[in-house]
Amino acid sequence: ANLLLARQTQRLTGRLGPGRYSTAAIMKHNRWQFWIDVGGTFTDCVALTPDSREKQLKILSSGIAKASASFVDAQTVSISTELDTAIDFWVGWKITFATNDTAKQRSATLINSLPEGSYRLDRPISEFEDQQEEQSVFCELSCGLSAPVIAIHILTGTPVTQQLNSCDVYLGTTKGTNALLTRSGAKTALITSAGLRDFLTIGDQARPKLFELTIQKPHPLFDVAVAVNERTLANGTVELVPNKTVVRQQFEELKRSGIDSIAICLMHGYRYPQHEQLLRDYAAEVGFRDVRLSSEVAPLIKLIPRAETTVLDAYLSPVFAEYFDELQKSIGTASGLQLLTSVGALSSREQFSGKDSVLSGPAGGIVGAAGIARQLGFEKCIGFDMGGTSTDVARYDGQFELEFESRKAGVRIVSPMMSIETVASGGGSVCGFDGTRLTVGPDSAGASPGPACYGSGGPLTVTDVNLFLGRIDPAHFPFPLDKTAVDSRLEELLEKIQNSGATMTKPELAAGLLRITNHNMASAIRSISVQRGFDPRDYLLVSFGGAGGQHCCGVADELGITRVLIHPKSSILSAFGIRLADQSYTDVKSMLVPLARESVESAKSEARILEGKLSQLFTDSTSGNSLTASWSIDLKFTGTHNSINVPLADDSTLATVEQSFHKQHKQLYGYTRPRTIE
Repeated sequence: ANLLLARQTQRLTGRLGPGRYSTAAIMKHNRWQFWIDVGGTFTDCVALTPDSREKQLKILSSGIAKASASFVDAQTVSISTELDTAIDFWVGWKITFATNDTAKQRSATLINSLPEGSYRLDRPISEFEDQQEEQSVFCELSCGLSAPVIAIHILTGTPVTQQLNSCDVYLGTTKGTNALLTRSGAKTALITSAGLRDFLTIGDQARPKLFELTIQKPHPLFDVAVAVNERTLANGTVELVPNKTVVRQQFEELKRSGIDSIAICLMHGYRYPQHEQLLRDYAAEVGFRDVRLSSEVAPLIKLIPRAETTVLDAYLSPVFAEYFDELQKSIGTASGLQLLTSVGALSSREQFSGKDSVLSGPAGGIVGAAGIARQLGFEKCIGFDMGGTSTDVARYDGQFELEFESRKAGVRIVSPMMSIETVASGGGSVCGFDGTRLTVGPDSAGASPGPACYGSGGPLTVTDVNLFLGRIDPAHFPFPLDKTAVDSRLEELLEKIQNSGATMTKPELAAGLLRITNHNMASAIRSISVQRGFDPRDYLLVSFGGAGGQHCCGVADELGITRVLIHPKSSILSAFGIRLADQSYTDVKSMLVPLARESVESAKSEARILEGKLSQLFTDSTSGNSLTASWSIDLKFTGTHNSINVPLADDSTLATVEQSFHKQHKQLYGYTRPRTIE
């Protein structure tokens, strides 16, 4: 593959896609600006100083700083890290030393700095009394703050014992994804119409693995489902009004049981929301603050996807509210805070909700990949983001491909988000042997303990394999690496393989694990290109993420891609992409009508109404910047299930809409046919 190395970074101007993204305006020049992406393993940060100088930083998402320490005496240490910090920056931090005997005390607090640059501990570490000053030991530094806040403290040179000055923070985070995967959201109740209490538990009986005999159904997000005696018919006729006294008793019982969040999804609520709004009022009277309505979260036909999305929103929103409260407190109430949504756009904290968070982290990288590709004259690219926990890939064809119904971690979501394929293959993916074959992932060492070479007792990972093969230069790593631990883990794995009767050397083992990793990531790219009718050889591969440069050529060779772009900001491109994102909001309206000249005009009218409503959400900070809207409609053949999203514009006609639909259908499925469209 030919490597295209972008030597210069110019200010990006112009639009990255038709009517969707443009360069984000920097509103305030008199204070620090931070664009931060919190990944599963690393947190990336791009900052702009008040005098417009750019700085960047990559730290562990655990908030732990790796370092080496030399003892002056049992209670005085000198600390060495790759981070650019002031002499007294680490005062107040906890330091933990790596020892072979876990029974002995090996932690202390750095209480003050000494003139010669060393630190005084709050207690002597007797184990190191005889340590020579020129000898060093691995250690970890922690302070209890979240990684984004620590990054701001480091870049501004503000000790954690001091309050930060006012700044503006633009954040992308995997917190929502992690809460969904680990099922660690709020305790949620589903409120629905009488007779439907179990409909989400029953689901649609889909079997993704058709021949699997033991079906493992995803664990539901809600803790309890409650049926309310109410019913509005499909034609709008109110058959049964909820009884306030009875409903309040139901909510009071939920409150006593410890329920934190309420998701309300009633039959036909997407079209007639009055009863959902009434139930929200009753829930508020009882004391519930987090109440989500399907008529607001996902006002679309199809009861099950609408309910799943509403429950997801209720499940994750309280988690983010708590996270944002803590973050806002740390950066100061006068500081600005905006969040990146799953469509790669910035949203105010007030408008951000749980359903917007699922792809908040990966979306920034795709925006950044498209930006640097266009800067060099490429209109088509595939973003290849290999981080510590996973690899995210997405396709850009002059505009970002969006999904309007998707399934993440077993939950169906009817909300627009970038079409991003994620594979559990990153730098921290655990390498193993299952008795028959070598495996890479899906388990990850994460930020803690991390790969074996991080010196914290972690397992063998892809990063360790790259270090063993000489593909990582320890001199350029942000903290010391432990090669001895890597050799030990490879020996252990080699012993398991040899016990099964196979013979292999350590270099052969490492090379084999590397090929498996590349194959897994190439398969993810095929799923967003070949399987959707696109040839990956026609695209520029934009490699980014901390581990992308180690694997992009191998992946490109497997796919036949001949051009690879590695940008100087490739390791922090997700944070850089957040800097390119605009503030944006999205809304939907369900029509369900046959496609005709009249319905196209009706769709335009509905789009104008939605556009007017959304324009009211923008704050005064957007004054002086143009607001651009883009419309689209979902179309499908009558009698079929899956729809195709087609652009809609003021000058769209029935003919142009039909032509666009048939073209996409032909590309996706290999055929089209004369049939009624709705």
